[in-house]
This record gives sequence, structure tokens and C-alpha cells, in this order.
Amino acid sequence: MRWDKIVSMGLVIIAISAVLVTLPLVDAENNNVKSLKLQQPTELWNYTCGNNINDIVVSEDGNYIAVASQDGNLYFFKQDGTLLWTKNFGSDPPESVDITEYGTYIVVANGTMVHLYNNAGTDLGSFDTTESVYDVYITPDGKYAISIGYYIDFFNLSSGHMPTLYQWYADYGYSGQITVDGSYVLTDDGSKVYLFEGKDYAPLDPISNPNSPLWNFSDPANGNIEDACISQYGTYIVMGTDNHRLYVLNNNGSEKWMYTGDDSVNSVSMSYDENYVAAVIGDWLYVFQTSSSTPLWKDKQGPNMDFGWYDSISFARNTNLIIATGYSSNLYSNNADYYEWAKDVNNNTVWVSTYDYNYYYLRKDISGDGQYFAGTDNNYKVHFLGPPYVPEFPSMVPLVFIAAIFIMIPVLLRRR
Repeated sequence: MRWDKIVSMGLVIIAISAVLVTLPLVDAENNNVKSLKLQQPTELWNYTCGNNINDIVVSEDGNYIAVASQDGNLYFFKQDGTLLWTKNFGSDPPESVDITEYGTYIVVANGTMVHLYNNAGTDLGSFDTTESVYDVYITPDGKYAISIGYYIDFFNLSSGHMPTLYQWYADYGYSGQITVDGSYVLTDDGSKVYLFEGKDYAPLDPISNPNSPLWNFSDPANGNIEDACISQYGTYIVMGTDNHRLYVLNNNGSEKWMYTGDDSVNSVSMSYDENYVAAVIGDWLYVFQTSSSTPLWKDKQGPNMDFGWYDSISFARNTNLIIATGYSSNLYSNNADYYEWAKDVNNNTVWVSTYDYNYYYLRKDISGDGQYFAGTDNNYKVHFLGPPYVPEFPSMVPLVFIAAIFIMIPVLLRRR
């Protein structure tokens, strides 16, 4: 009976140990085991380019980073900092870059050209828009892409290469977005937002028979647009103005609600599940439910800080984490830094990271789970932050050996 208890206890210990050891295998890739919880991000590596950085993006899974630099190069990195390849565009440097969810395809704009590459660096085709392009976006699955300039160019990439003419004519747009399924394209010109039909639109002659917007919306109080975004599937459009107004619009262009704050609405974002809206109004971060114009909460950033502000926010695509950047200082400790926060929709800080005042992140992007962050500073550097790597999965051999001993002991005793 005593041996039975020992065996039972041993097997329980082994089972518990096996579970504890196996748990981190969730989301493991390339022998780097990630924590099941978000961790305090640390700088994993940095890289110095030859000039200013025009754009930077991180794949949703955090495994790839693409960087467009004024030095003429497009850089493509692995998560561990390995530079996989570069493309040089000479005296016409890349202005904008975007990447698919798992880093399979990369779309980049330089001058009037839009280029498509795969993650091996293979050139899959290019298209001359004939007008300067300053923004490109690609859907997470890589099936559709847009470029924003004097023209809005919509590309159907389902065949895995850059197609022939698929171009719309539109007024100047300062920024744009495409929904994750390619159904809608949102753009704005600083005074109006425009919604266009996406993948189901049959391409016509871009000059004589353009794709007209489904609708447009401007602030009735004549405010200028500071920021605008469309929800992942195009159900809602969020717009912030310099005359303190935050709008949530329905897909048909009607106003769902409007909130008037105390200052300019500088940055807006909507959660992937379309249930929450975040906005930077003046120095404060506000969070709303999509169903109501009453704020759930507002926050003047910085734990135990006396002065500071938020400057930009976005939701991590695969979570309801709000990623916010800003500045905080403590008057008594003379501590002044730029910060990045990950907050949940209940205003709980999941993690906070500081970076030196002199290395303010001019361009930045985050992974879909909110764990990996890429930013650039004014010294031409790329900084990549994330949770510390956990060692490889421990060997199960010792546990199997111990289990065998516990199983053999009662067998040998019974034979006696």
C-alpha cells in the first residue's frame, strides 16, 4: 500500500510537471517559446539605416518587419533582427510599405510606382500609377491592395502578382484605408471622408468613367479632419476633427453619434471586434463603446506622473489592447520620458515601456497581439521591442525516465 501511494504521488507530480512544461508550447514558433501572458517589452535589437525612415510595418504575427528608408532602400527583417534582404530604389526612395498578416507579401511605393514582393524578396510585379504615391495598404490575406495619391489605385492580387490596370480616379486624398476583406476603401482629403466600393467594383476608365464614392461626409461645423479610420469589415467609420468633434458614422454615411470634447481629436481607432472606439482628445485618451457617445473612461497618461500627454493610439488588431504613445514627466524626480502603454478597454495597464526623450519614435507599428513593437528615431535607427525570448522547450527525457522508474518499482516488488 505504501508503494502504491508513492507510485500515485510520483505519477501526479510527473503529470503536473508535464502540463507546466507543455503549456508554453502554445504559440511557439522557430524554437522561440512565447509567454502566454503579455510581458514587459524590451528592446530586442536595433539597426541603423543610412537616412531618415519613411515608413515601418510589423506583420500581424510579429515575425517580419519591413522598413522604407530615405537612403533608397527597402529593408526586410526577421523577428530576431536578421536582415533577410534589401531592395534599392536609387534616387527615388520608397515612401510607404505594408505587409500581410504572416509576412507573405510586401507592397511598397516609390515615386509613381507600386511594387509587390514575397518574403523571399522575389519581385512579383509593379505598376506605374503616373502620379506620386504616398501611401500603400494591403489586406491581411494579401488578396487586395490600394495606393493613395492623386489616384486611388485598387489592386486585385489574388493571382499572386501585380495585375494590369485596376485604377480609380478620385480627388486628392491625404490618407486611406482598406477593409480586411477588400470590400471598402476609405480616404479623406482633410475636409471630407469618402467611402468607395472595393473588390466588387468593376474597373472602368479612371478618367472618363471613374469609380464615384458611395458617399462622403464632412463636419457640419466645418472642422478639418485630424484623423479617420474604418472598422475592420467596414461597419463603422470614425472621424476626429480640429474643432473638438468625434464622429462615429454608419456604413451608409449616416451619423451614429457625435461627441464634443475640450480640444482637437488628434488620433482615432476602433477595436477589431468593432465594439470600442478610442480617441486622443487634446492630451487625454478617451474610450467609448461603439453603441454610446458617453465615454467609458478617460485617462491623463502616466502612472504617478505630474505632466504629459497622449499623442497617438491604435488597437492591436487581434486583441482589444489599446497601444498608446505619449510623454510624461514627474516634477519631483525630474523624470521625463516618452512612453508606450498597452491598456485594455477597462483602463488596466497591461505593460508600459519608456524610451529616451532624444529618441522619440517618429514612425511606429505593432503586431496583432500587441507584444511586438517597431519604431524609428531621429538618428535613422530601427528599434524592435518585444517580450524576452524564453528558452527552447525543455527535454521530456528526464520525466519519461522518472516515470519508468516509478512504474517498474511495483512490478519488481510483486515478482518478489
